[in-house]
Amino acid sequence: MRAFALLPIAFVVTIASAKLPPYQPTTQEISELQRRSANLGNQVTNQVLNWNLTFTWIDNDRFYYRRQLTSDTHRFTVFSVNTKSKSDLFDHTKLASALALKLNREVSPDRLPIQITRVNGENITLTNQGKSYNWDAKTNTLTDTPQPAPVIQNNSGQLSPDRQSRARVNESDLQIRPNQPDSEWMTVATIPHLNRILWSPDSRYIIAQTQIPGDRKTVSFLNSATPNATRAVLTTRLYDQPGDKLDASETHIYNFASRKVTKVAHEPIICGGHPWSSPPPMRTWYYRENPTILIEFDIRGFQQKKVIEINPESAQVTEWIDEKSPTFIHLSNFFFRPTPDEKSLIFQSERTGWSHLYRYTAPGKSNPVTSGNYVVRDIEHLTNDEVIFSANHREPGDPYFIHYYRTQLNGTGLTHLTPSPGHHQATFNPNFTYFIDKSSTVSKAPTYILRDRTGKSISPIESSDAKPLREAGIAGPTEFVAKGRDGATDIYGIIHFPTQMDPAKSYPIIEDIYAGPHDSHVPKAFTAIFGNQRLAELGFIVVQIDGMGTANRGKIFHDVAWKNVADAGLPDRIAWIKAAAEKFPQMDTSRVGIYGTSAGGQNSTGALLFHPEFYKVAVSSCGCHDNRMDKFWWNEQWMGYPVGPHYNDQSNITNAAKLQGNLLLMVGEIDSNVPPESTFRLADALIKANKDFEFVYLPGYDHTGGGAFGERKRRDFFIRHLHGVTPPQWNN
Repeated sequence: MRAFALLPIAFVVTIASAKLPPYQPTTQEISELQRRSANLGNQVTNQVLNWNLTFTWIDNDRFYYRRQLTSDTHRFTVFSVNTKSKSDLFDHTKLASALALKLNREVSPDRLPIQITRVNGENITLTNQGKSYNWDAKTNTLTDTPQPAPVIQNNSGQLSPDRQSRARVNESDLQIRPNQPDSEWMTVATIPHLNRILWSPDSRYIIAQTQIPGDRKTVSFLNSATPNATRAVLTTRLYDQPGDKLDASETHIYNFASRKVTKVAHEPIICGGHPWSSPPPMRTWYYRENPTILIEFDIRGFQQKKVIEINPESAQVTEWIDEKSPTFIHLSNFFFRPTPDEKSLIFQSERTGWSHLYRYTAPGKSNPVTSGNYVVRDIEHLTNDEVIFSANHREPGDPYFIHYYRTQLNGTGLTHLTPSPGHHQATFNPNFTYFIDKSSTVSKAPTYILRDRTGKSISPIESSDAKPLREAGIAGPTEFVAKGRDGATDIYGIIHFPTQMDPAKSYPIIEDIYAGPHDSHVPKAFTAIFGNQRLAELGFIVVQIDGMGTANRGKIFHDVAWKNVADAGLPDRIAWIKAAAEKFPQMDTSRVGIYGTSAGGQNSTGALLFHPEFYKVAVSSCGCHDNRMDKFWWNEQWMGYPVGPHYNDQSNITNAAKLQGNLLLMVGEIDSNVPPESTFRLADALIKANKDFEFVYLPGYDHTGGGAFGERKRRDFFIRHLHGVTPPQWNN
């Protein structure tokens, strides 16, 4: 095999833009590259210390973590905010001696084989190989932790807040009994399709929700790899698909004093399918010193969301929030939450084109808590006066980097808590006066800084260094930005170059695609060795890109996916790859492959169907190849309701006859996420269109990329069709 020293990217880009000759390894060289890929970084990865630390606060002043000292030693360390100092969480030598007696083998104090699950003063709960122990750090004694008593399931019902009564659902009957031993259940109401109940905080009412069946259609799975059996096992389960009649929920109120049941006059609430396998959440809520009921729910089609208040005495409905969108409401990034004093609601909305927080102090009356051209991601902490939240797109640099902020609920006093560059992850103490700020990028190992509630740096905690990787020639991903299809919008992605790339040769490109509109998907935080770097070691340049239609860049960027999932941002991805190839001429745009799993399986096949002039080879695992066949809530959210002709027009199955290039399909036969018949029907359509393709059927596999076997098949397919080389024979 020809070996080349790693050359800095700055050198790579100075190569003349004339087309470079292709890198084409031999079968023997591929075999050597496979070994290099499997062993990449094995000798140095563990020398990158403390790049993936997890912190746990003991109280408001102290937190602990497992700190690496060398590549094979570690200590459990406690950090004190008051003293800004580190110390051992316990006496490692004494615990090692005690644990050695328990395990009947030698235990090193610097390599304790334990996980800590709880720290309570001097008592530390830890586990070793599934067995739990308690370490008393004061007396230095190790004892077995008693196993918890098994939970005995019974239908004892829900205890009322005043502890006087119990209530339960028995088929369609609402039953109540005194909270006394041996008291008998009494049916107080029969409500068809009764599903669940909830006491009001004052014990005066019981809120009851029904679940009225819709179509309740099923999907089936044939498991042909059942152990110790001579017959395959057929499993059937409920699975709502786009257009199905869904279960619906209604609300009733039982008045404990009058013994009357009143049906609430609100429109039926849709439910069914993951994650709404039961009616939406009820929240009993004190407002103006009276208990009320809050229910938040979506209108079918996911273009409208409501939060309603129900007066339990009169059953009167008041709309607090009626949120509408001409396209979709992004459920994956939606939340509403009462303030602790329960006098206002915090609600997330994209009504301005950006995800922001609003405070509702009365039905329909709100003020913006946050505003601007950025995306609020989540609430970390909420008081009656202020909120701590995460967001992206506000700071200079990569708009996907997460940062943290604090602001008053009246919309003033915004404070940036994570001022350093990079992608952040915060771990707050219980009263949110301090937090550990982890900051990194895909190529820069993390730093950990203790900050106070204003974002001021209090003390460094740890830092990691990727130097061992870099000295071993593993440069990490290259971040790249280029304009999308419109020539104006910045598109962000990363590039994995082979560590032994010959700068005088051109290499095939492989895109790892996942264009699910529910999120953005290109990694932003540091990892010692990315999986795609191992793929690149086989003589490929591997890219990941977030094109238009994915989330976290504002509503206009996101809305490209509306009734247009098949688009998958592919025009932006093509423009980005072409721009990258202008800067890095080692990227051969005449040899482009693509692969993906789940939504990425749909996207990768779609690349060959709708953009065969650019993409030549695809590997698609457990793809949703027709959005009518997948779960209703994901597909109706992006493709709309009712099911229209655009579902058919964008189906990979409908368009199977357009296939050009080389396609490998893989699917697990018991896929519980995307029904496997989605892939089977695509295969059937390709056969009927007399198209050539390869198919890997994975007996006994669920929703998967195929595991180690699937990865091998994927890599060999790219080697064969992008390098034009026969892979080494695995059966020898």
